[in-house]
Order: sequence, then C-alpha cells, then structure tokens
Amino acid sequence: MSNINGKSGTLTGNAIVDILQRKVTLKKELIHLRKLKVNENKQTQLQTQIEEYENLLKQHRLKK
Repeated sequence: MSNINGKSGTLTGNAIVDILQRKVTLKKELIHLRKLKVNENKQTQLQTQIEEYENLLKQHRLKK
C-alpha cells in the first residue's frame, strides 16, 4: 500500500496488481469456506475485507 500517492488519489506501480491479487485470494478462500459450509465468522471477515479492497479501488483513479 506504500505505492499510493495521497495527493492525487492515483494508484501507481504494483499497488493495483497487489490489491487485485489479494482480493482474488480472499474470494477463493471465501468460496471454499462456503462450499464446506463452515466457519461463518471467517466468511464474514473475508467478505468485509473484499468490500474494503473494492472500495479502495473505486475511490482512487487508476493510472495507466
């Protein structure tokens, strides 16, 4: 997350890829837990983290 420029609100460098990779990993884990129908608290935590990453991506412009 250190690649975020606070002034312009633009994500630069590998920040975008890093955020997207984390989001995909969390979604895979969430899907796995849902299939097993176990650990609902962990499922809620994962869903919250995924939403936070989505909001972060929406709030910042993506630099091409």
